[in-house]
Amino acid sequence: QTCALPICMHFGIDVAHLDPTGAVVHVEHLRRNRIGRPILRGGSVVEATAGSFERWGIAVGISIEVRE
Repeated sequence: QTCALPICMHFGIDVAHLDPTGAVVHVEHLRRNRIGRPILRGGSVVEATAGSFERWGIAVGISIEVRE
Protein backbone atom coordinates (compact mmCIF):
# COMPACT_ATOMS: atom_id res chain seq x y z
CA GLN A 1 0.00 0.00 0.00
CA THR A 2 1.34 3.43 -0.94
CA CYS A 3 0.08 6.95 -0.30
CA ALA A 4 1.38 10.42 -1.17
CA LEU A 5 1.37 13.22 1.42
CA PRO A 6 2.14 16.68 -0.04
CA ILE A 7 1.22 18.45 3.21
CA CYS A 8 2.73 21.94 3.68
CA MET A 9 3.88 22.07 0.06
CA HIS A 10 3.29 25.31 -1.81
CA PHE A 11 2.75 23.64 -5.19
CA GLY A 12 0.94 20.66 -6.71
CA ILE A 13 2.61 17.35 -7.55
CA ASP A 14 2.20 14.41 -9.89
CA VAL A 15 2.31 11.03 -8.17
CA ALA A 16 2.89 7.65 -9.84
CA HIS A 17 2.29 4.49 -7.81
CA LEU A 18 4.44 1.57 -9.01
CA ASP A 19 4.01 -2.15 -8.42
CA PRO A 20 7.07 -4.18 -7.33
CA THR A 21 8.11 -4.68 -11.00
CA GLY A 22 8.12 -0.92 -11.71
CA ALA A 23 4.86 -0.84 -13.69
CA VAL A 24 2.71 2.26 -13.11
CA VAL A 25 -0.59 1.13 -11.53
CA HIS A 26 -2.06 4.55 -10.68
CA VAL A 27 -1.32 8.23 -11.44
CA GLU A 28 -2.60 11.15 -9.37
CA HIS A 29 -2.31 14.91 -9.78
CA LEU A 30 -2.49 16.40 -6.27
CA ARG A 31 -3.08 20.06 -5.56
CA ARG A 32 -1.15 21.61 -2.69
CA ASN A 33 -2.10 20.50 0.82
CA ARG A 34 -3.99 17.40 -0.36
CA ILE A 35 -3.50 13.78 0.71
CA GLY A 36 -3.53 11.06 -1.93
CA ARG A 37 -5.65 7.98 -1.46
CA PRO A 38 -3.99 4.68 -0.51
CA ILE A 39 -3.24 2.38 -3.45
CA LEU A 40 -3.21 -1.27 -2.42
CA ARG A 41 -1.24 -2.52 -5.43
CA GLY A 42 1.46 0.10 -4.97
CA GLY A 43 4.96 -0.89 -3.96
CA SER A 44 6.65 2.50 -4.33
CA VAL A 45 5.84 6.08 -5.31
CA VAL A 46 7.48 8.52 -7.70
CA GLU A 47 6.67 12.22 -7.27
CA ALA A 48 7.41 15.22 -9.48
CA THR A 49 6.29 18.83 -9.91
CA ALA A 50 2.73 19.06 -11.29
CA GLY A 51 2.63 18.70 -15.07
CA SER A 52 5.88 16.73 -15.32
CA PHE A 53 4.28 13.34 -15.98
CA GLU A 54 2.31 14.65 -18.95
CA ARG A 55 5.50 16.07 -20.48
CA TRP A 56 7.39 12.83 -19.80
CA GLY A 57 4.61 10.51 -21.02
CA ILE A 58 4.17 8.73 -17.68
CA ALA A 59 0.82 6.92 -17.54
CA VAL A 60 -0.76 3.75 -16.17
CA GLY A 61 0.72 0.64 -17.78
CA ILE A 62 4.21 1.88 -18.58
CA SER A 63 7.26 0.64 -16.68
CA ILE A 64 9.66 2.93 -14.86
CA GLU A 65 13.19 2.01 -13.88
CA VAL A 66 14.06 3.54 -10.50
CA ARG A 67 17.78 4.05 -9.92
CA GLU A 68 19.30 4.90 -6.57
